[in-house]
Amino acid sequence: MNDKYENIDPIYQKEDNTNESQYRSYPPTYKATPPRDVDYRESEGPVPNQAKKKTKRSFPRFVALFVVFIFLGGITFGAGYSTALYLGDQLTPSLIQSQAQKLTFDVNQIEPVVSSNSTLYESTNLVSSIAKTAGPSVVTITSSYLVNQNSFFNSRTFETEGTGSGIIYKLRDDDLLIITNHHVIADAKGVEVTFSDNTHLPGDIIGYDSRNDLAVVSVSLEDIDNSDLSDITVATFGDSEALEVGELAVAIGNPLGKEFSNTVTAGVVSAVNREITIAETDLTLIQTDAAINPGNSGGALVNSNGEVIGINTAKYVNESVEGMGFSIPVHIGLPVIETIIENGSGEDVAYAMNDDKPFLGVQISDINEQIYNETGMPFGIYVTEVYENSAAANAGVEAGDVIYSLDGQKLMNTDDLFDALSDKAVGDLIKLSVARGDQVLNLEAELTRYGDVITE
Repeated sequence: MNDKYENIDPIYQKEDNTNESQYRSYPPTYKATPPRDVDYRESEGPVPNQAKKKTKRSFPRFVALFVVFIFLGGITFGAGYSTALYLGDQLTPSLIQSQAQKLTFDVNQIEPVVSSNSTLYESTNLVSSIAKTAGPSVVTITSSYLVNQNSFFNSRTFETEGTGSGIIYKLRDDDLLIITNHHVIADAKGVEVTFSDNTHLPGDIIGYDSRNDLAVVSVSLEDIDNSDLSDITVATFGDSEALEVGELAVAIGNPLGKEFSNTVTAGVVSAVNREITIAETDLTLIQTDAAINPGNSGGALVNSNGEVIGINTAKYVNESVEGMGFSIPVHIGLPVIETIIENGSGEDVAYAMNDDKPFLGVQISDINEQIYNETGMPFGIYVTEVYENSAAANAGVEAGDVIYSLDGQKLMNTDDLFDALSDKAVGDLIKLSVARGDQVLNLEAELTRYGDVITE
């Protein structure tokens, strides 16, 4: 894109007095400012002469090291239900999977809201019905943080909190799963979930994907069973691939915190497949003019059937612009959510590996000042290590190389490499353009299987 999009970290809002537009990632509302994330992916500096080697699998080692992989999601998800509701707040109980204990709360599944007597703009009854139907599936996520405050005279540590939104996703045998944004729970010491009836229960972070700004929080069914929570409403998810510009869009969330929980705003789908950059990551989002504000992060964007079609995440901020909110479409988000749940480690799955993943076989770093001074390359991906018998090793890539193009696509940084590999499979041939000293090399690599390179 031609415009410069500057990410605003969710823990603060940066004011811009120029005419340059910016995106705000939407945000827990904080009482104090927690520390910013540390970019663990950038290495301390170049490692120009590291030898190729075969490495044994070590989970702590691979969390610390930055290895190239392709992130494959699950199947595209689109949910539709044939049973219709009349306008109103009727909910149909869903079948509950066998439980070890008898639950004292009801579980409801949202069914489509169908209007036979009015169009979208003839009456506000449709929006009201959507709010009554989908609203109970939206919760408040409160994250607590420890903040270190240093001054010339002393230093102290205190606790603060921030709030965002979440969507009730799925009931399992032992817990209830809730979708939210990664930036809502990033660096949190703990999380609490507040349901639509104001019941507060502790939550656990199942895991997250920092590149796609998604996370999953769980609530124990034992805690629910011991609470005063009388029922749970599980969201229904629609087909975000079928959206058309101009369709009704209703945002439900908690702008500015618990005091304004389950706020409903209505608008339209302003655009689909809108590509913007947040936190140096390119995202494909739904654009809407339904008001999205701080605290709405992780809340629901709902269609005229009461189905969730997006997870609200950001807003375009400029004093001369109004009504430009953005939401992660569920056909992109839900496969990521399923990967987070399957992994279940409580950690970042954005760079997680398994035996069947396609693997280029290099450790890498973004270009920093030291690497630029050594290589003369202002962009690209610096290779710090090459794994023996990997695709990169077989193609002739060496430590100290700068990969600046893949299949003719220019690579500015490590995220560009992940994006370029995201639709590749084991056995695919890729073309790499590499700078090595004063040489420019064109190499061809056949992607290898992670489990064949990294062994027990």
